[in-house]
Amino acid sequence: MAGAGSNQGQSAGLGLDEKADTATCFGYPIYRCPGMFNDTILFTYPENLVFGTNLATDWTEARLIPTYEYDGSDNVRVVMNFAVGVQTAVATDGVYGSTVWT
Repeated sequence: MAGAGSNQGQSAGLGLDEKADTATCFGYPIYRCPGMFNDTILFTYPENLVFGTNLATDWTEARLIPTYEYDGSDNVRVVMNFAVGVQTAVATDGVYGSTVWT
């Protein structure tokens, strides 16, 4: 967007201002998201971004470790492996663009 000549929130033409971070496009605020790929953009409204997991895939795991068999206590440990992140609630209410092949 900085290359398109909008001149919003730029610091000497080098992108978003590190201190202000108040860039807008057609009146909508632009937020930087740490952890996103370079050269990637996602247009949606904040209420469309929700907490999500990969629990519906085969890559999740939940195991019970019966520690009472090893140390005589009344404890059971639960080990879970799954991923969490930000997902869109309604996928058609957003636009994703990237130059990165994933």
